[in-house]
Amino acid sequence: MRQYLILAIAILLSVSIKAQWNMNTSVNLEVAALPTADMHSITTNDGKTWIAYYHQNGGNYDMRAQLLDANGNKLLGPNGILVGNKPSGSATFIFNICIDKSNNLVIAYQDQRNSGTDNAVIYKISTSGTFLWGTDGIVLGQGLAPNPATLSNDETIVSWQDNSSNTLVLQKITAGGSTAWTSPIPVTIGSSLTSTGQPVPNQDGTFNLIFQKRLFGINSYLFSMRYNNNGVPLWNSPVQLSTEATAVIRYYSVVAEKDTTYCGFYSSPNSRFNSWVQRINPDGSLPYGASGSNFSTATNSFDPYQMTTNIAIKPGSPYLWSICTMSDPSQTQYGVYVQKFKKSDGSRLLGTTGQNVYPISANFDTHTGNLSLINDGPVFMSYDLNYKIYATRLDSNATFVWPGNRVEMSSTTAGAATPKGRFGFTGLNNNQAVAVWYENRGTEYRSYAQNITPGGLFGLKVTTQGGVPASINTLGGTLQMIANVYPASSNQSVLWSIIPITGMANINSSGLITAQNDGTVWAKAISVQDSTVSDSMLINITSQLVQVIGLNVNTQGGVPAVINTNNGTLQMVATITPSNASNQAV
Repeated sequence: MRQYLILAIAILLSVSIKAQWNMNTSVNLEVAALPTADMHSITTNDGKTWIAYYHQNGGNYDMRAQLLDANGNKLLGPNGILVGNKPSGSATFIFNICIDKSNNLVIAYQDQRNSGTDNAVIYKISTSGTFLWGTDGIVLGQGLAPNPATLSNDETIVSWQDNSSNTLVLQKITAGGSTAWTSPIPVTIGSSLTSTGQPVPNQDGTFNLIFQKRLFGINSYLFSMRYNNNGVPLWNSPVQLSTEATAVIRYYSVVAEKDTTYCGFYSSPNSRFNSWVQRINPDGSLPYGASGSNFSTATNSFDPYQMTTNIAIKPGSPYLWSICTMSDPSQTQYGVYVQKFKKSDGSRLLGTTGQNVYPISANFDTHTGNLSLINDGPVFMSYDLNYKIYATRLDSNATFVWPGNRVEMSSTTAGAATPKGRFGFTGLNNNQAVAVWYENRGTEYRSYAQNITPGGLFGLKVTTQGGVPASINTLGGTLQMIANVYPASSNQSVLWSIIPITGMANINSSGLITAQNDGTVWAKAISVQDSTVSDSMLINITSQLVQVIGLNVNTQGGVPAVINTNNGTLQMVATITPSNASNQAV
């Protein structure tokens, strides 16, 4: 019981004292007080958030990493740790991240450490900031845009664009941090070169590679190949995922369930954009057809364009969700639509054109970041014309869940000259998702973050009315507690309770504490809108009289109550209950 009590106190303290998320959406949490360029984020299995970012350090781009705990505390110092500051050149290139089974961060990017030549490099950083693959990482070879993925056996597969062969290549890194293959494995389609690889882990150390066959200019065709753990292709030839042209400058949304891979992408036929989802079976067959299942059947030149697409699945669910930014044909107005598919055959369940979440309009609502699911319903991030950032949650029928439909996560505005960007939205874990982005709030771009819970909240703060000390020092005294739920537009109702430590008190539904016994208690509030959100404050109680509830008289030592000698004596003992009553006199 004592151990349980100590654990409960520790949990309450961590919530009440250490929370660092800023509930003011005009301030947010500043990830680093450093000039920031490109950045990526990913959530850990225990609800922490890794953020890797380029620090524009004079004429160089240093790579840094920060780890936020579930309460928004920076675990690796105020600006994170320096991963690498090798010469970078005068521009940033695409980089990517993933985590292993122990929540260690894998960062793959490029530098020019060897005579100004671009080299693909990869690092692994532990949650304590330790370099697990050496302080200089592993040099993969010449090239750009490395993309890692942790396999089911905790090895890492990484693809990158090899400069010497001008095509995509693959290498595997063992869990101990050494290259597994003598030389990288090239990815080609006949004599055609490839680009933009996205490894997708399957079971038993196998993986699927989504990649693009290069055509002319930025045009490409989307392909897939499945490999075993030794890098040997499991199909006779790569499988083309769409008959419509895609673009080598884009990464697309990919997820896997066991050995089945799903891809959400958009194509560009006849000077318009169409959005698709494709399913790739373990044997390479495509049950959704040669190009997949279209987000919308409205594909004429005057129909809305279907653009940036993200997908998400819940393992075991029969459904796949897709969120899509839509525009008018002139691409001057934007909106957000959602579609729900049957996993088995790709049939659309929200009509032939998807369901309108935010209409195509001059408000310019644009989806960004990853798509997450809560109870098989979508949660996503978007921004508007003025670059205010929002989170939206829909239920399994695609109807709004939160009061007011969406929650404003960043209230600052921006213009076209200095737009917000580098958006990320981590998957929901430990009862929250985290949005990250960069913006210029003065003279330079910096990175910011904001959390959001399943109920659409940032948090809850318990205080005393008027900010008075959290103590009661008069007999039967009272103390009024206040609970503020954030954002302020949310339901402010809470459920109050007292958790006794060494003292006793009660609290009514309005948060008024009445003291009973000396000692300490926790006053706890739980949000009615979201029961995963709570906060507590430690209350110190003194000067209380304990009421006597019992008096027991007995002989000392329990001897018979008899005196049988001349002038004999008998010692009596009186016991008062409770033992800590204020007056023990009888």
